[in-house]
Amino acid sequence: MRKISIDSYRTAPPEQAKARPLRIASMVLIAIVLTPLVVECASLCHAQWSAILGKSTIAQTPILNWIHESLLMAREDLHNSLPPFWSRIPSSQGGVLTIAAISIAIGILVLRMSGHPPS
Repeated sequence: MRKISIDSYRTAPPEQAKARPLRIASMVLIAIVLTPLVVECASLCHAQWSAILGKSTIAQTPILNWIHESLLMAREDLHNSLPPFWSRIPSSQGGVLTIAAISIAIGILVLRMSGHPPS
């Protein structure tokens, strides 16, 4: 295996040289976006440790609360919209057995392609 010298980064191909600033900018953007979540998680951790040590601390987590409320609303929307959709689909034994046979065939193919023998 060939070792890369220290000076090889200076002689990078032009494609890599152009991609480097974009990669750095995307990392900075991701860090900026994730910083509030990391701060709120640290606040929760601090509040829990303070409670364990006997001091009462209230953690303020508006972003995590918003994420939680959004997930609850999405769950309620799915719960309210899917049952009418499923009740309109006519079902018969032949259709159910056809879908089951197709699912089993796909599962067998996936197992064969991954190298695991079907049991």
